[in-house]
Amino acid sequence: SNPVYTPDNDYIGNDSFAFAVNSGGTLTKGYIEITVEDLPAVSIIESGNSTDVVEGGATDTYTVSLNEAPAANVTVSLSTDAPVSVSANTLTCTATDWNVAQIVTITAVDDGAAELIHSGTVSHVISSSDPNWNGISVTDLIVTIIDNDNTAPTVDAGPDQTVNIVGSEWT
Repeated sequence: SNPVYTPDNDYIGNDSFAFAVNSGGTLTKGYIEITVEDLPAVSIIESGNSTDVVEGGATDTYTVSLNEAPAANVTVSLSTDAPVSVSANTLTCTATDWNVAQIVTITAVDDGAAELIHSGTVSHVISSSDPNWNGISVTDLIVTIIDNDNTAPTVDAGPDQTVNIVGSEWT
């Protein structure tokens, strides 16, 4: 079988362990040395653990920071799809402010189309002359958008019927 090594959370450094394998009556002993590294990562923290905006109304925010100091500036380029916009197209993290959360505000584009609840995406591209940071991947941020262009449905159930509409308020 294949041994699995799982270090404690936040462990960084060198570790080692001895092992023995019995295969058909033959005992084989070994020693393994492991180096556990903390790989560079971009931290995306959504306010309230989600990102929800309203067309023509409420905005939302999230923060961006790095998990370790870079050797050179790290540029985070933000891009969006059509339904959302962001307060900044680029963020720069330096060797002195890498752990300071930079706030990004997200706004829904008020487009006049009736779309109910839909979503938008914010993508992040990382570039740096520090090879440890250049090109690392960051998961897209999915934004929930509540539309303001919907009208209440018209229901004619006849004179002897009662209709209950269940769900969100209509604007």
